[in-house]
Amino acid sequence: MMLKDFTASLLIIIFIIILSIGGFYGYEEYRLYDAVQKLNEKDATLYLDTSKCGYCVKQVQFLRNHISKLNTVHCDDETNKDKCKSIKAFPTWEINSKKFPGSRFSVESLYSLANEL
Repeated sequence: MMLKDFTASLLIIIFIIILSIGGFYGYEEYRLYDAVQKLNEKDATLYLDTSKCGYCVKQVQFLRNHISKLNTVHCDDETNKDKCKSIKAFPTWEINSKKFPGSRFSVESLYSLANEL
């Protein structure tokens, strides 16, 4: 009987832990979605060169499926050469014609960027 109670308690604890982790991930995913929405409201553009820049690849991975919701310019594409002439470092974010070079690997840094101007 004691083993049965222990097993039931252990299963309940494991279930609660799994729910907590899932809830946290869902909340972080929502915050990332919200940060991307705020950047879109500011008409932000993300300049990338994924052929040469490891940080660009990591930035895309961090943004996951939200990258498709952003205005991005792939500077490794020949057709975008003119748009990328003024970009000195990758990745670079542009908001209201002001450039912000560097990766943003946290939701807080994306919020901060969205609130720059």
